[in-house]
Amino acid sequence: MSDLQLFESTKSTKKQDWQRKGCKEGEKRFMFIVKEDLVEKIYNVAYWIRLSKKEALEEALLQYISAHKEEANKERPEKK
Repeated sequence: MSDLQLFESTKSTKKQDWQRKGCKEGEKRFMFIVKEDLVEKIYNVAYWIRLSKKEALEEALLQYISAHKEEANKERPEKK
């Protein structure tokens, strides 16, 4: 294994470790850039309906996916 392959392998492992740290089985950590007012609204909804922020965001994503079932189940084309 070359030094570059070893570096890429280590880099990939560290990224995977970060994405899984503190997650339950079947979960993965993601980071998004989102408008501040949308984040604040999700936090408000979570507070008032007594959900965690994670649960409120997950519910919103599930509703979005449910509204776009056909697209959600299509495979994406491979990147070139």
